Amino acid sequence: MERIATTLLAAFIGLGFAGERTAVDSVDPTISVPARPIAVRGDDGRVHLSYELHVTDFDPNELRISRIEVLDGAGQNIGEFDEGALQGILHAFEIDYDRSLHYDSLGRAHAFHYAGGRGAVAYLWITVSDYSDVPARIEHRLTFSGPGGEETPEATIVTGGGMDVGVGHLAVLGGPPLRGGDWLAGQGPGMTPSAHRLSLIRLDGRLSIAARFAIDYVRLDEDGRRHTRDGDRNEDYHGYGADVLAIDDGVVAFATDGIPENTPGGARAVPLEIGTLGGNSVVLDIGAGLYAHYGHLQPGLDVKPGDHVRQGDVIGRLGNSGNSNEPHLHFQVSDSRSPYAVVGEGLPYVHRDFWWIGRCSDGTPVECERSGEDRKNNAIPLQNSVIRFPDQPPR
Repeated sequence: MERIATTLLAAFIGLGFAGERTAVDSVDPTISVPARPIAVRGDDGRVHLSYELHVTDFDPNELRISRIEVLDGAGQNIGEFDEGALQGILHAFEIDYDRSLHYDSLGRAHAFHYAGGRGAVAYLWITVSDYSDVPARIEHRLTFSGPGGEETPEATIVTGGGMDVGVGHLAVLGGPPLRGGDWLAGQGPGMTPSAHRLSLIRLDGRLSIAARFAIDYVRLDEDGRRHTRDGDRNEDYHGYGADVLAIDDGVVAFATDGIPENTPGGARAVPLEIGTLGGNSVVLDIGAGLYAHYGHLQPGLDVKPGDHVRQGDVIGRLGNSGNSNEPHLHFQVSDSRSPYAVVGEGLPYVHRDFWWIGRCSDGTPVECERSGEDRKNNAIPLQNSVIRFPDQPPR
């Protein structure tokens, strides 16, 4: 799902607590972690925490965040982001006097001017070797420097944003959403925030990122190409029309059908609003408060609300509807049964079985490096991985 520039209709006050502060007394930033981090193993064999740190302040002083340190419960540093790393993960917002919160889509959050209220979201990605290395609790230490970026004895150090970490709270999906391969895990989870990860919005009084672990699956041929000919027809794309499968036994909570498909690279077939972003879509209730969201399907779904499905049942076909440039499957798991894929908190999940084939580059044209086939169990595909699911998923 493409990123959409969004105005967030609420002030950011009240999402966290003021941390302990040293040095410059005129500064009183607020630090919070709104969504509990949950550890998940990636297809690289390591375990990752993907979460957001929110920082706000209403002091008019000009300051810069020069360092963010992530600490475990014993105060030991388990992750550090200096100015170079912050350039890629720190994104600004501004709170106007009309109490609207505007997101800086350019990500220019490195310098804070705090005129009328200003702050940022840091999209953090912490990696450890195994689940046993995941701390039970984390806290954060932020260093603010002066306008020129220099750290002086007067630099402000703020600690806060304490939060428990979830281990063993994963959605373990019984089957894949697609058959076979090769599938590019586009805009997937990773150290560099994807457009999915950056889709922070406010709905129903809540700031959240429903697509935090979302993946756009695009089918590739053996040369890494997404389509034949010029790619100006949906039928040119290798993944177009592929069966989309129920990843587990469940009940169809919502199904949106009848939205016409887009022409690749052309204008959207329907106006984009919250009800059409996902195009033809299915929300599958898989129990335990978990909901699998499938987006951009072809019109003519195989299921309707209330249907009971079994793992591996065909629920629809890969298409190009809604907020989509080309045929692909948008897949995510969240805690919301809303028909809208932008509502709720995105949750990590793992597939029981798939093969990691290689990795592709960003940009156009896509360049892929294949490394044979490495079987993965209970892992999530990471950003730009090329994977293959079983041809005949277990039922």
